[in-house]
Order: sequence, then C-alpha cells, then structure tokens
Amino acid sequence: MFRSSLRSQIMEIISQAEGTFGLVIGIIGTGEEIDINGDEVFPSASIIKIPILVEALRQRAEGRLSLEERVTLMEEDKVGGSGVLKEMTTGLSLPFSDVLTLMIIVSDNVAANIAIARVGMENVNAYVRQLGLRRTVLQRKLMDFEARKRGLDNLTSPRDIADLLQKLATKTMLNPEACERALDIMKRQQVRDRIPRYLPSGTPVAHKTGEIAGIRHDVGVVFAKDHPYVISAMSKDLKDNLSQTSNGGKGAEVIARISEAVFKAVTEA
Repeated sequence: MFRSSLRSQIMEIISQAEGTFGLVIGIIGTGEEIDINGDEVFPSASIIKIPILVEALRQRAEGRLSLEERVTLMEEDKVGGSGVLKEMTTGLSLPFSDVLTLMIIVSDNVAANIAIARVGMENVNAYVRQLGLRRTVLQRKLMDFEARKRGLDNLTSPRDIADLLQKLATKTMLNPEACERALDIMKRQQVRDRIPRYLPSGTPVAHKTGEIAGIRHDVGVVFAKDHPYVISAMSKDLKDNLSQTSNGGKGAEVIARISEAVFKAVTEA
C-alpha cells in the first residue's frame, strides 16, 4: 500500500522545520506502517484528552457514569487556554456528554478538568496501562502551571496514540457503541489546520490536535475510501512555534503536508 518512496518523502517534509518530530502511520487491518521516532516521549498537550474521553466511556459502559448527568460550571473551574466554558456564566448546567464533546472538538480545558475530576486521574492512568500504552501518563490538570513547575507533565508517544486509535477504529476496546461514539466526537473536531488541511473536501477524519509553545500535534483516523488509516504525528522544540498563540506555523504545515502525502500514497496505490 505504501510506496517505497513515501518514507523518504516524509523525511524531506520534516526537514523543512527545525524541531523533533515523531510519527506512526498504520493502514487499519493490514499491519503495514511507517514509524519515525514512534517511541519518542512528547509532552501530550491536548492529546491527553483522548485517554480521558475513553476512560469516561469505559465507566459509562460499566454503569458507573451517565452521559446524561448534569454538570454545573463553577467559577473555580475556569482556566485559560483553549475552549469556551471559561467565557460562560457561572452556574451553567450541561450534560456530561456535552462536557466530553467540548473537551475534544474545541479542546476545552475547563471541560477537560471537569472530566478529570469526574472520572479520576488514577483511573485514566490505570486504563492506559491496561491498554498497553507504556509512555502515556496524566499527571496534572490542564493549565496547572504550578504542577508543571514541580515536574508533573502529561506525556505520550506517537506509538501509544496510534495503538489507541487502532483499537478504536477496529472496535477492539470498550464496546462497538463506545468506539463509534468516541470516533463520532473526534470527527467533529473544529481545528482543521493539520491532518485534514490538504485532504479532499468531505474526507472523514476523526482526530484531535494538541499545541503548547514549541509543540504541534495531530492524531487521528483518516477514513480514506477502502483504506482507512491511522496517523499519529507529534512535534516538539519547534523554533517558530515558541508562542502558543502563533497560527500553526511550520509544525502544523509539516503535519498537513505529511498527511497529504500519506493520503495520496494510500489512495493512488
């Protein structure tokens, strides 16, 4: 499926940005893959929200959590960074399903912290270990800079997230309905400057972005016709993305161009 030249093409694209990239691409169901620094550990940024989501869905499947239960937004819940809940009126009530959706599609940090408090940080970590994700750990809430100063950071690797996405796409974790729900939420992702950017309009992509200063990630399942595949792309130490608010920059462009090359290789083979 992959052209023999694809890896060289990807390395050429990566060379256009100064930083460290990690990448795992896998055709679903065939075992065919490309791995470039797949086991490298990266600060997860908002990619950690995917394990939080699947832990919530696991607890729901076990009857320990209802997606219909109501959550009340408190003033102390509000933190900075991405999302909309920080701008909402204190006392707002919304179902937990909406909290999870906001956490993914607009990468809402307030929603993520509410979800962490509800499902339990230790439960998220126990489940990722159960799934065999050896380099993924949730050690702090989002935007907790004091914890980060103490050396507590959220970490993952391209390989870990690629394996998790493979399990979701093949419905070999949780149950089929929960996997479909997770993928459906991820298909509604609103930050689209990386994996989907140069793909044909209408190509379904279930993905999650992540970014902090010097870091740009995007991981997801591309539902290319006949040949769906996983792409887990991460970067760190990017010299042109030192500001968290910079608009994509080289890191996002590199991931978008890699995604374009992979799509062409898969669909034109």
